[in-house]
Amino acid sequence: MDTESLLKNAVPVEGGLSNRTFRLAGGRILRLKEESDPLFYNPQEEIASLKEAEASGISPKVIQFEGNGNLLMEEAKGTHSFCLGNDQGRIAEIASLMKELHGLTPQRTEFSAKQRLLSYFSGKLGEAHAYLMEGYEKATASLPLVFSHNDFVPGNLLMGDSKIWLIDFEFAGANHPYFDIASFLSEGEPALRLLKDEFLGLVLKKAPSQKEKDLLTLTIAFEDLLWSAWARSRFNATGKEVFLSIAKEKERFLAKEENDWRLALRRLG
Repeated sequence: MDTESLLKNAVPVEGGLSNRTFRLAGGRILRLKEESDPLFYNPQEEIASLKEAEASGISPKVIQFEGNGNLLMEEAKGTHSFCLGNDQGRIAEIASLMKELHGLTPQRTEFSAKQRLLSYFSGKLGEAHAYLMEGYEKATASLPLVFSHNDFVPGNLLMGDSKIWLIDFEFAGANHPYFDIASFLSEGEPALRLLKDEFLGLVLKKAPSQKEKDLLTLTIAFEDLLWSAWARSRFNATGKEVFLSIAKEKERFLAKEENDWRLALRRLG
């Protein structure tokens, strides 16, 4: 792929923390991969996941993919990522999209959440965080593994007039379904967390049990811990203040909701 020529008339697309994205002539999008997760990123797994999602109409068509993660794809007909104020009526569509994704054949590689956390975290985990990590691992160990995006955040949704697209599959890997649900609820506007029971019920297609609610509460807390550690590691590597802001926000939620996730852990045994 001749990226130098492609970039001559490219228009940068704002957003994204680990990639640079450009809009090209002819309805194409160019993603230039930056090193953000070198221990875990596998381009072969990403293109396999992209092809599976593309075949199901979940993500845009891939035109070209390079071994370094650079990607040329058709531009999805979406104008912005999900915003609760504008798009709350589309919550059911997003839940349906997630359910469809989870119905695909799971990837070969399992998303190693604990390994990632321990690699991102500099220093020893505190007592509360170690308790959360071990409790989360125990509570989710027997859950079925599904095809998971693992970064199913509002910023990776493109809201078209008649279709919602899911993009950026670099974290994709087999995982339990609560991880994507928690990602969507905890990685966007804080108000999304208030929709926990409603959104969980839409994905499950039934009223959630107390155990299912507790599993989601626990997964949200674990993701707050995981991604705060990731963000701090990225801040240390790049010096970009946006990563420090993300880490601090996650840590505030983790502390604010500690009683909730501890109660969920006790109930789950």
